[in-house]
Amino acid sequence: MRAHWKRIAGVVCGALMLATASAAAAQTPGNGQIVGPGGLATGARSFSTKLTDPMAATVTAVTPTRLDRQRNRNGVYTRNPSVNEVVSAAQSEINTANVDCRVVEASLMGYNFEQQAVYEVSCGTGMGYVVGASSPPTVTDCITIAGRADMALRADPAATPVVCTLSANRNISGMVANYAREAGVGCNIDEAAMAGTSVAGNAVYEVGCNGADGYWIEKASAGWMLTPCVKVAAQSNACRFTTRDEQAATVRTWLAGTSAAACDVTDVRYMGANATDAFYEAKCGGGGGYVARLNSALAVQQVLPCAQAAGIGGGCTLAANRN
Repeated sequence: MRAHWKRIAGVVCGALMLATASAAAAQTPGNGQIVGPGGLATGARSFSTKLTDPMAATVTAVTPTRLDRQRNRNGVYTRNPSVNEVVSAAQSEINTANVDCRVVEASLMGYNFEQQAVYEVSCGTGMGYVVGASSPPTVTDCITIAGRADMALRADPAATPVVCTLSANRNISGMVANYAREAGVGCNIDEAAMAGTSVAGNAVYEVGCNGADGYWIEKASAGWMLTPCVKVAAQSNACRFTTRDEQAATVRTWLAGTSAAACDVTDVRYMGANATDAFYEAKCGGGGGYVARLNSALAVQQVLPCAQAAGIGGGCTLAANRN
């Protein structure tokens, strides 16, 4: 019996010695051993089971997203850019677009749907532009921008269209007046703006004259084309800056020194034109009327009473209307 317990004690002692040796071996890893959970040898790499607070981690680098990379390419700033940076970037876009403009002031208006920077620039003596940093850059002058904004507001007074805001770009009327003088308009201009675009794709501007008929002017490849507002009205359009009284006053100056000089013109109508001349009907306040034939310089070539002009453009219609 005593021998039996000795054998059991020996087995237990041996087991304890093996366990102690195994624990010691686990705490001091040899080749190919690591300390795992519970101190057991588990594999080929060492690691720590201590957990850290993920909110305490410091991010040192982030791979840029596709949008980030696109914005960086398009001149999108991750901070407020300096004045010099905006001017330099805007000048670069203007140069790329081959627009003759020395940028003296520029502002970063924002970004378009493609995350491309949009700038407004002023060019010193001329009209400024809105420039989009696309490839190639898009460039729109502030007169056109103002014309589009005006049309948008007339269609919807609650609209918020893009407008140029730099002080040098706000004098739209003055800039169009410069165009008008270049085109040969000699009246005292009191209002001016962009009217729209012609069928040929050219910009058309309206010029209002103080006390006289105004014009639509169009910059074509061959030069400026002038259309008196009385003619514009005959084309189912209307000049916003010219009244009927101003048109009548202009026709009175045409008829001065002719057989129709005594006509107190109250209304006028463009009748049509042939290869060299244009024809206008003038209604007289005292009754009756005349048809005047004018050349391209708006100089009167002939005046006929309405009674003698039945074969011209369908004859007089204003004089027959005594309203």
